[in-house]
Amino acid sequence: MNEGRALRVCLFTQQFGSPFCEVGSYSLDLARGLTELGLSVTVVSPRATKIPEGNFRHVVATQGRLDSSPGGWVNLGISYRNLLRKGGELDPDQFDVLHFADAREALCLPKGLPPAVGTVQKSTVLEHRGHPLYSSRRQSVSLSRPTSSHFARSLESRSYNRLTRIISGSSCVTRALETGFAVPRRKIHGVDFGVSAPEEMGQPLPLLEGDPSILFVGSNYYSLGLPALVRAVASLSRGPLPHIAVHVAGDDRNREEFLKLLRLVGVGDRFHFHGKLDRRRVRELYPRAEMTCVPSLTGKFGLVYLESMLAGTPVIAGNVEGIREIIKDQHNGLLVDPECPEEVAAAVLDIHEFSDLRLSLVARGRATAARFGLTRMVEETVGVYRKAIRQGCLVSS
Repeated sequence: MNEGRALRVCLFTQQFGSPFCEVGSYSLDLARGLTELGLSVTVVSPRATKIPEGNFRHVVATQGRLDSSPGGWVNLGISYRNLLRKGGELDPDQFDVLHFADAREALCLPKGLPPAVGTVQKSTVLEHRGHPLYSSRRQSVSLSRPTSSHFARSLESRSYNRLTRIISGSSCVTRALETGFAVPRRKIHGVDFGVSAPEEMGQPLPLLEGDPSILFVGSNYYSLGLPALVRAVASLSRGPLPHIAVHVAGDDRNREEFLKLLRLVGVGDRFHFHGKLDRRRVRELYPRAEMTCVPSLTGKFGLVYLESMLAGTPVIAGNVEGIREIIKDQHNGLLVDPECPEEVAAAVLDIHEFSDLRLSLVARGRATAARFGLTRMVEETVGVYRKAIRQGCLVSS
């Protein structure tokens, strides 16, 4: 690398044009942050209806249809390989480092390319393997059979072995990489993901319907704990909170099945589905709700919680490894067993009824979110790039 010129980065991400998930938000924030630091950035992603604005070049990757992996990451890995091959649209010599926002998509990288970095927010395969709720239906991915899980795990391991360095989103992900995939600890770098300050909205928007109004954000209803919230609302609506309402920002391919659950427990009129919203519209909802409740079963990085904290809205989260790295129970949020509707109901009631608790959670939540700045995330990521470059090209087969 020529030290006198800007670092040249090629960022691969399947979610870049669809900012409805944490990977999409992470990729967009990272790309913009890198360009602000003066780096040259090329973004590679599947075709999207709208590519976010930024000072980066965009290259479209073709995504095959016959792929049962989550988000089609296997086919994307093949597509990325074809783009990087001799004669492909991307000349590897134009880049100092390759970065895969989903590390699994480094699956098919050939030898001799620039150093490659991959980000792991969570390990779906390991979580599926260790938790009885991770069926194909509940995860919205095809990992229901043991043979499928074993095959997906072997592919995931292959991806990690092809990377020069790995960015981990939490300590529990780091441990999963070490124990589940035998990734050497020296290869893994913990980088806290950052959250940007919300845009100024002018006049305050009206509060969401409900007393209390609860916001749920996400598109994997089961793995994010929405069933426990449903049963908690059923209990509360028949007791102390007859006007409770939940606003769901996000969609799930199993939505019709979920609606049956609402009708079964008699709370269909208590839930309002806003569908898939872009990031800006989701962030407009936080200050309009009395609380955000996402009692997730997975330990991935909690961008939703941090955005809610920034907006001054208290959070209820799942008491699982990973989330506990951000939220301390009774300090900056409330932690609940994501499979226990009674705990979820008690947490909702506490925030609604005890103003002192609510105010303390808001104040400490804002202080917590302020520590997770985008600038630090981008700078630490560049530090990982430089370590990967010093290490040299890919050597794994």
